[in-house]
Amino acid sequence: MQKETHEKIISNGTRFGRLVVDGVSHLKKGRGYYYKCTCDCEKKVIVRGSNLRSGETKSCGCLHDELLRKNVKKYYAKNFIEDTNLALIQSETVSRSNTSGVKGVSWHKGSNKWVARIQFQKKTYNLGYYDKLEDAKQARKEAEEKLHDGFLERVKKNES
Repeated sequence: MQKETHEKIISNGTRFGRLVVDGVSHLKKGRGYYYKCTCDCEKKVIVRGSNLRSGETKSCGCLHDELLRKNVKKYYAKNFIEDTNLALIQSETVSRSNTSGVKGVSWHKGSNKWVARIQFQKKTYNLGYYDKLEDAKQARKEAEEKLHDGFLERVKKNES
């Protein structure tokens, strides 16, 4: 396998995606040539030659940001209705940092009690402080039934 340092230098003006090579920046031992490039958005960047050739780097980062914004809009349109994340309220998964094992229930150090909360349509509902985990869990379950279940039924009904 040939090392990049023995490969032909990329010519000025060569285009890779949104990047145009302006010239060699430097040679890094064992890593190959790095090139000064100008992105279509006019930002200047230095990119490793092998990343240009392989297509791994196609822009200064603006392409990634553009695709991210586009995909976030698609995700939001698909998964958010009336300021509610459908995937989140339907999921049974709890955060890794959750110590109770119950979504929306955590230990409150200041009161030495379990606290139950639920968020729905950009509002946080404090459901109370409880001595027993089971009581906090029950409060959370009742709130989910009251807030989420009717909403999810209405959404499914509107989809069909």
